[in-house]
Amino acid sequence: MLLLRKAARVMLRANLDVTNGLVNGSLGIVHDIVYEEGKIPPRDVPFCILVQFDSFLGPSCVEDAPRVVPIFLRRANFVVGAQDCVRVQFPLSLAWGVTVHK
Repeated sequence: MLLLRKAARVMLRANLDVTNGLVNGSLGIVHDIVYEEGKIPPRDVPFCILVQFDSFLGPSCVEDAPRVVPIFLRRANFVVGAQDCVRVQFPLSLAWGVTVHK
């Protein structure tokens, strides 16, 4: 479970766009949490999380704020023993107390 709110400091936990600086360990701040129409927080999972990264080099998805990137759910399929498993998660973790050494 990942408990987030606007202005929460987060760390990206995946390499999403290496050429523009979205790599594992990139830091940012939650700009907004987007839900599909008709979905209700906290019962439903967000559609995406808009994060304003400190060092993103690409175009922003929000006109009035620079360096904002949508982060979507990622699904990973794997097998444990004979059981097929699926992991669904946003590749983010809270990073309030993170140092340069993670």
